[in-house]
Amino acid sequence: MKSRLYAVILAVIVLGYGFFFASRFIFHEDRSLLYTEPNTTQKLSETVSLTLKKWVYSPKDKAMTVMFSVTNNGIEKLELNWSTTERHTKKFMSIETGTAQSRLSTELSYPFGNMVVVSISNVPKSFEEIALTLQLVQSDVSKAEYKRIVFYTNADKVEKVDTIGAYTDNDYRIEYLRIEKSDKQEKIKELNEANEKLQADNQDYQKTIDELIANEQFETAEEIEETNLKIQSYRRQIERNREIISQNKYEIEELRKAIKDIEEAIGKMEGGTE
Repeated sequence: MKSRLYAVILAVIVLGYGFFFASRFIFHEDRSLLYTEPNTTQKLSETVSLTLKKWVYSPKDKAMTVMFSVTNNGIEKLELNWSTTERHTKKFMSIETGTAQSRLSTELSYPFGNMVVVSISNVPKSFEEIALTLQLVQSDVSKAEYKRIVFYTNADKVEKVDTIGAYTDNDYRIEYLRIEKSDKQEKIKELNEANEKLQADNQDYQKTIDELIANEQFETAEEIEETNLKIQSYRRQIERNREIISQNKYEIEELRKAIKDIEEAIGKMEGGTE
């Protein structure tokens, strides 16, 4: 009877371990898939960099649109080589049978000077990860500073939209400005939150200073000297925080001015007001 009980317990343990190790194949693990966060910047060369602004996917259209802003401090005309690679994993129960890669249909456009748009079509519904590789067109292949950079998205994290319409260059300009406006609004939010924390910190520092001063009447001359050093340190930190708060407020005002300019530009492009 005991031997049968031990056998059952052993079987349960073995099955448990088996499920634990097989579960990473049965259930999808998105940490194995690569993903590039929006506003990630990568350098193509010492003078040219791309910042990912938007990557959207329409399952209905089997298409994607990827938008980049360009920082270009050294090239008259920006030209890029590119390739896209799709990866998916074929799975059957707990057995990973292999991976497959396929080239997708990809087109690049340059709606205006500081923007690159990548249109990807024929995206299979089974895709798990897509890699977009970009490199400057090189007139001199010996130039080692021309780097190949890769941006990624995956099926779990890509922003999904109902459809990807036919955009004109003007439409792309408007979309780019809206993204810029949104980024600036988010930056204002971050700066305001930072200022609130700094102000709260200063209140705590001042409270600590008041307590230290109140307690000096019970201290020896040597202890008072040490306490005064602490008070000076807290006051210096309060002053540093005030300077940062002032700088943040100035940056917020500049961002608000830039947002107003963006809204006016969008209004003109749309032939109305936003």
